[in-house]
Amino acid sequence: MLLLGTTDEEFEGDPADVAVTEQDISQILDEAAFSVRDQQLSRDLITYSFAGLRVLPGGPGDTAKAKRETVVTEGKGGMLSVAGGKWTTFRHIGRTVMQKLEALPGHPLGDDFEPISSLPKKLPLPGIANPRAVAHRLLTDRPAPGPRMAADTARHLATHYGSLAFDIARLANESPELAERVHPDAPEIWAQVVWARDHEWAETQDDVLRRRTTLTIRGLATDDVRAKVQDLLDKK
Repeated sequence: MLLLGTTDEEFEGDPADVAVTEQDISQILDEAAFSVRDQQLSRDLITYSFAGLRVLPGGPGDTAKAKRETVVTEGKGGMLSVAGGKWTTFRHIGRTVMQKLEALPGHPLGDDFEPISSLPKKLPLPGIANPRAVAHRLLTDRPAPGPRMAADTARHLATHYGSLAFDIARLANESPELAERVHPDAPEIWAQVVWARDHEWAETQDDVLRRRTTLTIRGLATDDVRAKVQDLLDKK
């Protein structure tokens, strides 16, 4: 599968009205045609499309010339605003904002807050572990009398969750119905929906199917899947 994008079109309307347009699709396919074979760019092969907005710092020229680096500004009332940046720099952005808050008069973070300067700059993400080791353990730790986890599911959980995969596997072991696949053509299991609901702040179907997994992007978010996801979300 290919993920193609993106456009640099300015948008000034209601963010809730953002949607993929025919112009967006044509532009992206035309640009991709310079390096991708025509038969791989057939519109019949498109399983999913999405549109979103990225806040960029204002300035002269069009959006294509806008700054991409992070810009943190402080308003007259003291409100901090962040523009630009990328998901991959979220930790740097967070540290920058916290340092600015820490320096404000009155210390708005509170006296009990640990100084940012004292925190290590390199902290592992939750669940950091060797995915091969995690997958091997998921395959060998067979619950009694339950069935052994499928190899593709073990690899999927290990590469996406690291050692947190053991917590998801525990949910599946305690409730066998959560060990079943969300879709026959996908390695995801229903325990991931419960995990997303209880530990990843997922509240809607799209939170699970588009943002916590890629089932929608892969064209696997069927009506039946959506209905069952909603049922699990409602049980919180």
